[in-house]
Amino acid sequence: TLLAEAAKAAEAAGADSIGVGDLKRYLEAYYRHVPPEDLVSAGPQRLGAVAAEHARVAARRPQGRALVRVRAAGEVAALEESRGVVDIATDDMPFLVDSITNELARHNLDSYHIVHPQLVVRRDVSGELREVVGPPGEDSRGHDEITESWMHIEIDSAGDDVAGLEDDLRRVLADVRVAVEDHSKMQEKALRVATQLGTEGARAPAETQ
Repeated sequence: TLLAEAAKAAEAAGADSIGVGDLKRYLEAYYRHVPPEDLVSAGPQRLGAVAAEHARVAARRPQGRALVRVRAAGEVAALEESRGVVDIATDDMPFLVDSITNELARHNLDSYHIVHPQLVVRRDVSGELREVVGPPGEDSRGHDEITESWMHIEIDSAGDDVAGLEDDLRRVLADVRVAVEDHSKMQEKALRVATQLGTEGARAPAETQ
């Protein structure tokens, strides 16, 4: 019932024109990991506005690009009125939450209300959002469906250097992408070297392999 009311609030905030598809299904996927007591505390108006604003941030995402937007308290919808907001949309990868929260801590910013849904979405060739299908499942996906991580993190304040914080978060997300893409290559190389150590020349100690 709460999310049905929030869907109406999201519609009023213009989310139906962004391309998320069925609003209630979108909100159910968006808030699926958030404790019910936090949803009740925020209320349907805030829930709808936060989800609508995040969809607006993610409305156009070219392939491989991470979208980041930081706003100070009062500038954009938040689950708590006094909080600033970080909204992110990127490809689904490991290490995202720890990497982002560590960077916020480096800026002396505490993290609150981390909403972090994994969403299967449909986008066109230009990256325009066409539909939020829902959470990842075991079903086969269409050619235009990809899994993304969306993160809504509330902070005490965005500080004065909002642009600087956005740039730093984009840098961290780029580092995560490189690490994830390079991991399998590094592992393959390490295993190949270990095999060579055991077969070429003097046998290397087991701990070296």
